[in-house]
Amino acid sequence: MLRSFFHLKRANVLFRRIFGIPVHFYLFLAVSVVLVLWIVSIEPAFFRSLLSMVSMENLIHIPTALPKPPTTTPNTTRTDPYRHVLEIQELIDLHLIPNPTELSRETVKERSQALVNHFRTVQHDHSMPTEAEIEKTINRFIQSMDKYGYYEPPRVHPFPNNDKSTYGIGVQLFVTNNQIILVPAKGGSADKAGLSDAVILKRIEDQPVYADPSDKAIARLDEALKKKTIKISIKRFRAQNEEQFKLQKKTINNPSTETRTLSSNGKQIPYLRILNFSTKTTHREITQYLANTWESPLPIILDLRYCTGGDLYESLDAVSLFVQTGTTLIYTEDVHGGQTEHQALSGEKKYLNERIVLLVGPLTASSCEIFAQAMTAGSEPGRVRLIGGRTYGKCLAQKSFPLSNAGQLVLTNLKVLSHPDKSYCPLALQDPKLHVTEEALWDMQTIEACLPFALSSNPQRGHDSEAHARCKPRDQNGIITR
Repeated sequence: MLRSFFHLKRANVLFRRIFGIPVHFYLFLAVSVVLVLWIVSIEPAFFRSLLSMVSMENLIHIPTALPKPPTTTPNTTRTDPYRHVLEIQELIDLHLIPNPTELSRETVKERSQALVNHFRTVQHDHSMPTEAEIEKTINRFIQSMDKYGYYEPPRVHPFPNNDKSTYGIGVQLFVTNNQIILVPAKGGSADKAGLSDAVILKRIEDQPVYADPSDKAIARLDEALKKKTIKISIKRFRAQNEEQFKLQKKTINNPSTETRTLSSNGKQIPYLRILNFSTKTTHREITQYLANTWESPLPIILDLRYCTGGDLYESLDAVSLFVQTGTTLIYTEDVHGGQTEHQALSGEKKYLNERIVLLVGPLTASSCEIFAQAMTAGSEPGRVRLIGGRTYGKCLAQKSFPLSNAGQLVLTNLKVLSHPDKSYCPLALQDPKLHVTEEALWDMQTIEACLPFALSSNPQRGHDSEAHARCKPRDQNGIITR
């Protein structure tokens, strides 16, 4: 026993001298190998789990998957910067109703192909036009086929205007009858300063303005609005002298309607001014006005003189408040000539017997004049009376198409026809029975003078006063009655 131990000790010394490692290590290593082989043969699953615990991946902490980069929309414009131009061509060929209407479908396709060819040439020449130049070129082509269509490139809006408000003096400008009409918004600086209704704009910062497009009055007003205070000169209707106002910019709401009052026979009568038909807004605001402000037996007066358009289907929803469910309102016609009938909706309170007065004029356009026409056609004869002048004559609907570059294309895709004769914009072709000349249309006193005749069963032209003389009722044949 002692001899065996002595030999093992000598072997240990020998191993240390030769390998620098004691013999006990080799004995431990051999036993370990035998043990591992035994475990593998009996419990292979346990061995695999043991290996996973001591894998090199875990020992040196290598992650199994690298973090994914943030997902972004692939920038296709780097490889094909004019891909959206091909999309525009396809949308024009599929949906566009030409305007001017005398353009043929063949001409439209030729011009859309010319648009694509232009940018192919640009790409071949390795030109690098700016985004503004691309936008200008595309819109030049589009508006040669559709004067209401346009292309809008992708724009960055870091602070989107979600509360439908604006920062300014609260006015709208319209160029009509060789003069610039300034219409104050309710609650804006102009309204607070005493401009309660439309006036004629004469000067901006002491510089005269003209209705000539070359004068660029709206651009000059925008430039002046860069300051906190702006000075304007106006002339009220029937007044001889100009008045000056200093208006400060402020944040105001942009509703689609405004509740106002007019005077008739010594009484204050509320009326609703519709500025546009805003999606999911105007119908609700009209309903609220009828429920909270209007009172029977007063007439329902809707002012469309400054209403230039908006959502076609919102205007039809509004008409549904005043006509029987299922009444045909309009027809729409697509690029292929297919026609769709649109009827009044059900499921809401109706105002079917009240007298209705609509104020219209040359600024009443698009969905606003379609609203007036549908109200007239869908009601009993004589129930809806119109005061004013001929409407603008744009009975067309536009649709917005998203593009792959995050821009959008707006095209005229529907023509609106009246019921029952399927004519195009009949209110633009003849004066209302209570006609008001354009120079007097914006004067609320003239409208007030016409109102009693609009509400009478047989409107006749009034007395010899200037205001009454401008109301010219017409008979069924369009002849002025005296």
